[in-house]
Amino acid sequence: MEVPESKLGDFIQGDDRAKWIADSNHNITKFTEDEIKRITDNYSTVIGKGGFGQVYKGVLDDNRVVAVKRYIFEDSMEDLAKEVIAHSQVNHKNVVRLVGYSIEQNNALMVVTEYVSKGSLHDILHQSDTPISLDTRLCIAIQCAEALGYMHSSMYTPIVHGDIKPSNILLDDNLDAKISDFGISRFLYGGKTRHTKNVKGSIDYMDPILFRDGTQSSKNDVYSFGAVLLELITRKRIKEEGKVSLITSFTEHDSEGKRMKDLFDANIASVSNMKIINQIGKLATKCLAMDMKKRPKMNIVAEHLRKLREYRNGGHDNTTLWRSFSVTQDLFEKYKQSTRNASYGSTKHPKKKKKKSFAIFKHNSGNSKLLEKLGAVRIFTKKELKKFTMDYSCLLLKDGLAEYHRGILEDNTLVTVKTPYDGDESLKNCFLMEMMILSHISHKNMVKLLGCCLEANIPILVHEYTAKGSLSDIVHHQPGYFSLPLRLKIASETSEALAHIHSSTVGGIVHGPLTPYDVLLDENFMPMVSCFLSSRSITKDKDHIVPVLRMTRCNDPVYMQTGIAKNESFVYSFGVILMVLIRGRMPKDHNFVSEFIQAYEAEDSGERMFHLSITGDQEDRMAILEEMGRMAVRCVSPEEDGRPTMAEVAERLELLRSQNFDSAVEDHDAHTYAWRKSL
Repeated sequence: MEVPESKLGDFIQGDDRAKWIADSNHNITKFTEDEIKRITDNYSTVIGKGGFGQVYKGVLDDNRVVAVKRYIFEDSMEDLAKEVIAHSQVNHKNVVRLVGYSIEQNNALMVVTEYVSKGSLHDILHQSDTPISLDTRLCIAIQCAEALGYMHSSMYTPIVHGDIKPSNILLDDNLDAKISDFGISRFLYGGKTRHTKNVKGSIDYMDPILFRDGTQSSKNDVYSFGAVLLELITRKRIKEEGKVSLITSFTEHDSEGKRMKDLFDANIASVSNMKIINQIGKLATKCLAMDMKKRPKMNIVAEHLRKLREYRNGGHDNTTLWRSFSVTQDLFEKYKQSTRNASYGSTKHPKKKKKKSFAIFKHNSGNSKLLEKLGAVRIFTKKELKKFTMDYSCLLLKDGLAEYHRGILEDNTLVTVKTPYDGDESLKNCFLMEMMILSHISHKNMVKLLGCCLEANIPILVHEYTAKGSLSDIVHHQPGYFSLPLRLKIASETSEALAHIHSSTVGGIVHGPLTPYDVLLDENFMPMVSCFLSSRSITKDKDHIVPVLRMTRCNDPVYMQTGIAKNESFVYSFGVILMVLIRGRMPKDHNFVSEFIQAYEAEDSGERMFHLSITGDQEDRMAILEEMGRMAVRCVSPEEDGRPTMAEVAERLELLRSQNFDSAVEDHDAHTYAWRKSL
């Protein structure tokens, strides 16, 4: 079985080819047709069919059960290549996992995914009498919304699925949802909209704006998701022959003030459930708005649904899942074991040396597929890193744990090489954890791990290079030119990354204290959260002691006292970051936080804390800063229970940003800052 690199792009024709570039760390396998025949026992078990062809059940060599979708049209190579490239970018627990593909000339084209046992949401809603509780329906809605929110807002290049409907939402043994079928998914370069003359999709669930003028946007998926919400609470098909569509019927009931209860599924429409069902119905109506701008973003939809679940559970969300990061924790433990007794001999040939590193690593770990599971992370030799950094000649930064040097790879990609100082087992574990986290979790506002070097007691890490340095650099150099739109952009996008890290999307991870040095900025001032050395995977309802690696003013006093890692400590650190953005200076004195809090307690305003260059005489900007300031005060509350979640912070900051500034303003201010700084 061959592990592909970038060969899929060869099947895409014309100028469009350059746009289909993979960024994901998720490896997939290229199967031969003979391997597919063996896996499926010569296509003996059909589990589904459609206009594209048939789906077969199969079993891999490691006993994983898979589904093999076999296309009947041999001229679909370009479509299949696009489907596989798009699907391979999405690594989320509520998206069907892509395992591989087969794309041989003159033979059937096939996509291999994980097998999902309970069929589709369409099957269970409309072809079964199985009772489905409101809790289960709400959980399915949340999981789909979180997956779509991730695809739209958290990926390096956002993806619009394009065909959200109950038959493309699969359910596993626990009735957990997994979005499937990326056959018409498309990248949204720049994260906004694109236009197409080739409109595809399921007409009953298709956004009318897409159908009318070919406008492709993440809001297309929001509309389709609204239709799915209606089916969940009514258990009716969105369109039945000879009847008014469910969408039309529901919106008419809403606009005319008719009883919604007449439309709800009687099996869940009890008195105790009505408040929740009504709220879901109202949310669906917002998603189905004909004005795209009035539809909420999917991450906001997900947050509203989570709040409904929390309300239903008596104010406590008892259904958070921590499963998805368990694989990372397992690999981390194996990696620790593998490096304890490893020794590396010298060789004249880099390729042989690399193979030797692989062999030693695999032998000591007892798991030959360990490195493969690290994803598409390159393994560098020390000799290569010395060459790429020009003998470590360009030092970017030193801190108490590592040195950071700039390097240039063979393809002219700029990188940052993070070389740890010699340390004890505790420091080694910190670097291992950072390597494992970044190799498994991707977000457009998290620094990307490109590779590592294993020829050392502590691994050397190679990250993407961020041209503008860190937030601390900006604060130190000409903070007066750093506009409010840029500050709010950095705050909003940083909070989105932190909320993603906290969420059940990636499992139980606590980042550890975050400082302005850890918020890196690329050429366009997009923030990148870095430094996961103090991060840990955590288990629900269990305390986790994490060593304090850095003494900073951003550390939560409660964490400093107890050593127990919690997400609330992370929220405290972000509150200090907000204060840095508002005040325009670093938290170097011990009363940095207390001064800010006292201003609000004494004057109900933080005006005297604001950096004068970003307030001016504009009342609307003063109001934005006041809102940011109040959020910062909540984040640093002495009582952990008084702090908001990162999801709440991210939602509020995104709302502030979208209501007051657009990307054009942010881009203009970024260019202006760069110009002024060059003077």
